[in-house]
Amino acid sequence: SSCCSIYPLQKVFCFTFFPSSPAPLQRFVSDVKRLLTSVPWVAYEHINYTGWFLVFEEGEHSFVGKEMNDKISSLRLITDDLHNPQITLYEHINYEGKSMVIRQATDLTRGSSNDIVSSHKVQRGAWLLCEHGDGSGFRYIAREHENLPNYKAINFNDKLSFLRPLRPGKA
Repeated sequence: SSCCSIYPLQKVFCFTFFPSSPAPLQRFVSDVKRLLTSVPWVAYEHINYTGWFLVFEEGEHSFVGKEMNDKISSLRLITDDLHNPQITLYEHINYEGKSMVIRQATDLTRGSSNDIVSSHKVQRGAWLLCEHGDGSGFRYIAREHENLPNYKAINFNDKLSFLRPLRPGKA
């Protein structure tokens, strides 16, 4: 028997697999698919939502990749209102310097704003911030009302190259 809880606590999956009966596995898969149609969730490598992570949004996910296979230790549902996302990026720490209001996926490598951001405020939604223009490298989830005045705190100062809002499900 195995259990998996998702924070904030909305659902606890407990399941037992019997080789002669696929029903529990089918029920578990059905519950996970239903979650993936309502809100995104983030699978973290370590407990307490730390380490490398993967974002799962609406859709089928049959494989988590070799980097995360058998390594997921915590899951977090993103329950923020994801409609009409907006984040303000600032050139300097403490929300100073040139600012940019972003409302959609943005590749900063295509302009003069690549690798200059040092702080942000999220007005609406949840955002995936990435070190490289292709979404790779260091990544950070920025959520509504969780403002970050100094990217040095997460070793991300002047490294932001790509960001996108997390997408709401259709359910």
